[in-house]
Amino acid sequence: MAPRIARENSNRIGNPIGSKLKKTRSTFPFRPGEAPAINVHHGRQRMPSTLPPFSHIEQPSMKNARVIITAHGGPGVLKLIEEDVAEPRAGEVRLKVLATGVAFADVLMRYGMYPNMPPLPFSPGYDVVGVIDKPGDTVSPFTVGERVAALTMTGGYSQYLCVPTRELTRVPDGVDPA
Repeated sequence: MAPRIARENSNRIGNPIGSKLKKTRSTFPFRPGEAPAINVHHGRQRMPSTLPPFSHIEQPSMKNARVIITAHGGPGVLKLIEEDVAEPRAGEVRLKVLATGVAFADVLMRYGMYPNMPPLPFSPGYDVVGVIDKPGDTVSPFTVGERVAALTMTGGYSQYLCVPTRELTRVPDGVDPA
């Protein structure tokens, strides 16, 4: 009795019209994963077993939005820019920033009153919490998708940021990134 009920339910769910509808073969000229042939063999077309690789097609680059300080002064000197995402170098990982701090040090940097600032324009953002998006070329003790924190001094006002692995610390599960 149980198999019959299961069969009836599967017909009702899988085929709303019921079991009276015949299953027909697709009339599509080729199977999924195959492309039409471009050569003729003995009077009939041959179809390749797989699609050609698309490695020759240039992929669109990922974009990174970040805030930069364009001059010394009030909030009006902050500007949002968009650029290609940087690739991490050896000994670095790229973070997808989840949260960044807005500290008094950032305000002092904006007014040009903080010691050892980089030259203008630059991104403020003293501390970040993010998820590792991509490792650099060397072996890293961190894995892609792992949540980490860093004191970067600058650069935190970004969507993506490359950080040396020696400056990272793991963020425990359950801790809010902000």
